[in-house]
Amino acid sequence: MTVALKNKKDQPKGRTQAERSTRTRQRIIRAAVEIISKSGFKKASMGQIAAAAGVTTGAIQHHFGDKAGILSAVTELSFSQLATRLSVIFIENERLEDRVAQFIEVLWEKYQTPIFWISLEIIMNMKNDTVFTERAKMYMDQISLFIDRLWMGTFWDTPAPREHHIAAQRFLFNTINGLAIEQLTNPAVHESKTTFILLKTVITQLLNGHHKLALTE
Repeated sequence: MTVALKNKKDQPKGRTQAERSTRTRQRIIRAAVEIISKSGFKKASMGQIAAAAGVTTGAIQHHFGDKAGILSAVTELSFSQLATRLSVIFIENERLEDRVAQFIEVLWEKYQTPIFWISLEIIMNMKNDTVFTERAKMYMDQISLFIDRLWMGTFWDTPAPREHHIAAQRFLFNTINGLAIEQLTNPAVHESKTTFILLKTVITQLLNGHHKLALTE
């Protein structure tokens, strides 16, 4: 009886080192999110994260350096997901007020995800860590530029001058951040529909050029 040997090219290949490394990093990040979600920021140790991820603390140090490195990776992932989600909301020829409403809705929807809540908790607790804040600032500057391009692509046809676009973005994100932090520190508080109606109205009017703002230092 003759057994046909398979060509090596037909045999399934194992994962490359880069693929294994990526999967390990993803497991560690998911574990960090899970531990912080269940136990809170202050009780989430590297040992707990390592155990939940099924790796050693040495593996965490290899991939992230220390706990601050893991926390940075979690926040970077959450804001990256936000940018990705915002990048698909533009609908050509849709009314301005509908685009504004959709932008706000998608933004707030993303802010309600567990990883974003955890990211806010991380940022609030790590604000005195110089290394973390410097790294977070560099990454957030990149994300801000990307979101600004998405914003201008979404609202390109409005008569508003550039400074009104900048003011509208800051107003929107500062308001949403404030609402999210309020819910984080006081879970009994629920978002008000009136707040979102007012937010949509003000931003739409800004972009329509209805308000003459004195944007001076």
